[in-house]
Amino acid sequence: MAVRLKSSPPVNSAEMAHAGRDWNDVAARVAASRPLALSPSIPAGLNQWIDGRSYAELFTEAFGTPDVTPARIAMAIATFERTLYSDRTPFDASVSQISNLTAAEARGQAVFNQSRCNVCHAGTLFTDNQFHNIGVRPQTEDTGRFQVTGNTNNVGEFRTPSLRNVELRAPYMHDGHFATLEDVVEFYNRGGDFNAPNINRNLIRPLNLTAQQKSDLVAFLKRPLTDPRVAAAAAPFDRPTLYTESGRVPQSTGNGTPGSGSNVPQVTAIEPPLAGNPNFAVGVSNALGGAQAVLVIGSSDPGTGPSIPSNASFARTSLKLSGSGAGQGFGSVSLQIPENSALVGSTFFGRWFVLDANAAGGVAVTPVFKMTIFGAANSSAVTTNPIDDAQTFVTQHYRDFLNRDVDASGLSYWTEQINGNSSNNPDACSIVDTSCVLSRRITVSAAFFIENEFQQTGSFVYRIYTTSLGRQPTYSEFTSDRNQIDVSTLSSSKQTFADSWVQRQAFINKYGANPAADAFVDALLATLKSYDGVDLTAKRSTYINELQGGASRGQIVREVAEDTNVQSAEYNSSFVLMQYFGYLRRDADSGGYKFWLDVLNNRVQGNYRAMVCAFLTSAEYQLRFGQAVTRRNSDCSSQ
Repeated sequence: MAVRLKSSPPVNSAEMAHAGRDWNDVAARVAASRPLALSPSIPAGLNQWIDGRSYAELFTEAFGTPDVTPARIAMAIATFERTLYSDRTPFDASVSQISNLTAAEARGQAVFNQSRCNVCHAGTLFTDNQFHNIGVRPQTEDTGRFQVTGNTNNVGEFRTPSLRNVELRAPYMHDGHFATLEDVVEFYNRGGDFNAPNINRNLIRPLNLTAQQKSDLVAFLKRPLTDPRVAAAAAPFDRPTLYTESGRVPQSTGNGTPGSGSNVPQVTAIEPPLAGNPNFAVGVSNALGGAQAVLVIGSSDPGTGPSIPSNASFARTSLKLSGSGAGQGFGSVSLQIPENSALVGSTFFGRWFVLDANAAGGVAVTPVFKMTIFGAANSSAVTTNPIDDAQTFVTQHYRDFLNRDVDASGLSYWTEQINGNSSNNPDACSIVDTSCVLSRRITVSAAFFIENEFQQTGSFVYRIYTTSLGRQPTYSEFTSDRNQIDVSTLSSSKQTFADSWVQRQAFINKYGANPAADAFVDALLATLKSYDGVDLTAKRSTYINELQGGASRGQIVREVAEDTNVQSAEYNSSFVLMQYFGYLRRDADSGGYKFWLDVLNNRVQGNYRAMVCAFLTSAEYQLRFGQAVTRRNSDCSSQ
């Protein structure tokens, strides 16, 4: 087995167009792939059996453990091939005396044997499994078996194929030399086309068949040797449609704009435009070497220049071409197609634009290629989360951080900050530039904490707790108290809350029911300094005078909480806690809270974007809104 594996198709550079691949590489790629994800049509029984499972799960069922190894792949292929035994042809029925061949077919069988076709196409498999030179091409043009053996007696020899189901396998010969079986019979009738020392002229010789004999021979090769299950692609000969057979392969059409040397740059885009494909490669060749090239892919044809679109809905990227001189430039880029079900069925068009002074308008352009995004037929993994929608994202932020419904102007403004496409905002991010979308979502999300409305409402409630009780609120406490601050009557509702706050039992337990002005102020300032280190002693007399002049304790508590020094001191700690309250709707875990506070205070001071990104891409946040986790913390590395 090891010898055959070494030269088998999956590692053959000619058959797979991939040099240097070995079986360990093949096994790793199989293990990382989704079964038949590229096939547009899978037999119902096979699709039902796969049922969205991975190769590891399928190998567990077949072999007992999930290991995907070269040996197991070979055994799986061999086991499958052993089920493909074509033995229900009219010829088999005739041999078994179940039914007879037609008169023409029976005459054709006699011609087949009399002409000694049955010497090489022998037995029930109609092949001797040997190698022969039959004179299809000049001996030195295609050396065949010699490439394996190095024996000059094998130059131009190829294995005899089985004739079972031969009418279904046009074109014929190892190089597709003949289009029809009639052409093949004529070839043998004339004794081949080229001579060589190792051609057996006892077999390959002029046959001098009549027109009727040739017609009868073709009749025998067709229906009698064709298994109707194979012809109908019925089980066990049904199979998935290959990606390369489907309309899913991107197509290049139309004309481009020539550049230096009158060369029109060419685009290459043949990889699967599969949602979730991390390496959709698009190449350019036949261009000016060393030139700058820009790839533009959008929902409509970018055009043939000379202007290069400044943005694109799917992707816009550039690179410097390798090579030098006219027609010698080449290069490629690899794009990640997001795993987003909303993209499935969307069609995009792309061209390369090459800066070339010898092109009309200074830009040479490739023909356009067209691709339609598709999803895995047997996978439920390609999906979206409602929070991925910009309007939903903004609306939820109003609820989570501002505790109110979104207003129309706010929804429009913040949505456009994410989606762009407005004269007052950036252009829309391209679809493949997921870091662009994430960056804008971070900016918008952070703004809900940073800007004034939250600082005057939610953050105010937070500071009431820390400045007067010397502790942070719990999530349930914050949620209940936050509801008492009405942005439409902001000042009065804040004062009402502060006045009710000093009547709470926890506050009375700490400061007493009716303390003297100076004692109260001293205790309040001591709590503040002890908790966050802010010293407002300079304002002590002011607060005492206000109390003695008729101000309520609630007013003093509010003034302390709104002091700019307090707000500055509490900014980072409140920012971190609000991530848990706003995004996750729960109390903070001690380790996570301390980590992010240390990041803001010490590691990368003020780096709130990393923190916001971590919460936005957390599975816990995303699963609040849907079953799909479409973003990962690793996405934050680009922010």
